[in-house]
Amino acid sequence: MLRVTNGLGRAVGTVPVVLTVADPVFVSNPASAAKNFNDSGTFSATISGTAPNFTYQWKKDGANINNGGLGGRAVVSPVGASANTTTTLTINNLIASDAANSAGYTVTVTDNNSSTATSAAATLSVADPVITIPVANVITNAGATARLKVTAAGSGTLSYTWKTNGLPIANGLTPWGSTISGADTDTLLIVGVTATDAKTYTAEVSGAGVAQTSSGSLSVAQITRQPTPSALSVVAGNRTVFSVVASLTGPGSLTYQWIRNNGSSYAGQTSSTFRIDNTQASDADSAATSF
Repeated sequence: MLRVTNGLGRAVGTVPVVLTVADPVFVSNPASAAKNFNDSGTFSATISGTAPNFTYQWKKDGANINNGGLGGRAVVSPVGASANTTTTLTINNLIASDAANSAGYTVTVTDNNSSTATSAAATLSVADPVITIPVANVITNAGATARLKVTAAGSGTLSYTWKTNGLPIANGLTPWGSTISGADTDTLLIVGVTATDAKTYTAEVSGAGVAQTSSGSLSVAQITRQPTPSALSVVAGNRTVFSVVASLTGPGSLTYQWIRNNGSSYAGQTSSTFRIDNTQASDADSAATSF
């Protein structure tokens, strides 16, 4: 009720006044997110309401999260009573245990009239471990050593399992003659590679959360016909031609480089056929190809 008086202090009338205080209502809720190990995750929510001095309480699966919580990784804003209508929760250096499903992350707001409201829940998934450098495709020569590597990060101790065709690989001598080591580490070594080793290899990394995988192919190159002719005498000014036949088992393509006996490259000789149209005495040497 509003009372109106004149200049002499006498009441001249009253006017009814209605004061309405709106309870807090969330106009935007925290959004669900998918993150990797060691990332930062931020949730935010905005309310509307007419009673100032709002107090916010963030929760995960019903348990309170306060500023500086989670071992110092949680940052809440604002802290304490505030006129701010937006609140945020940031969790730094995420680990697997920060993940939350249906109950999720929520925030409850209380105004200075003790009216409360709770936001909808936001879920968080955390890939832990996370693969930081995936397995690369490798092309190597028959008889050489192939090295496939995966790099991962995660909380706790990581374990590794290398697989082909979905089956774990065993260390030791293979039936086709190559030798495998490191099948339970981040680096798989295959010594004395053969064409049978040309496969897709998958590294499975396990840790605190869901196991992660990364795959790469191994292709094996081999010479199926040595350079012909094996030796050649040419009159100066005539043409010199050598050729080689090679194959590649697995994806990718072969590249060639003919080299001199001292290891230096013949300029422009980058195909399976070595050719000099105007041979000179300075060309006399032995030649080999690499790929």
